Amino acid sequence: MKKTMMLPLVLMALMSVTVGCNKKSDDGVSIGSRTARTNSIPNQYNAQGYYYTAATGRISGNYDFESATKTFLSPTISPESIGSIDSNSVFLRGYVEVDYSGNVIANRSSISIEIRDSYAGGNDNGQTVPAIHVNMQAASGRAYGGQVDLSFRDNYATVRMVGTFSNVSGGNQFTGQITFQNNGAYQQTWGNFQIDTCGFFRCQ
Repeated sequence: MKKTMMLPLVLMALMSVTVGCNKKSDDGVSIGSRTARTNSIPNQYNAQGYYYTAATGRISGNYDFESATKTFLSPTISPESIGSIDSNSVFLRGYVEVDYSGNVIANRSSISIEIRDSYAGGNDNGQTVPAIHVNMQAASGRAYGGQVDLSFRDNYATVRMVGTFSNVSGGNQFTGQITFQNNGAYQQTWGNFQIDTCGFFRCQ
């Protein structure tokens, strides 16, 4: 009888160890997966010497915006580990230089995308859960005559921004459509973007 009772006790002990090793945050998401694409590129400086630029733009979309955002992040974060996302959750920063012909100078141009889902700001064993950041280096592109077509990439996906310069609310804005293509997948529409032109491009 004594030996018979020992086996369940051992199994219970093993189960408790397994649960402890796989413990995630109180919100069900680990911090590590959120930083996997943060350091894909070195820090970029704009002409004034700041990291990226002072301007912050937005990426927004329609009814399937949350699903598209989670698909974009899926190479490094499972969708169930991401909280709810709306059109006020995704922020865009960047620094882009072009030459006199309008061609992007790739090694001096990059973007940073920040996703503040509903888990961001939560608790992970005493640590604050960060927003998700994705940094991408410019791959190719052109900005000429008010028409812009730029591509950025990291190890997991390519993001394409196609748009124009326009006056919005009294200021010059870079607006357009943003798409992405995860490695080995089809290109997918993400949504629309808007950011201050000279807060994104190096204005001569």
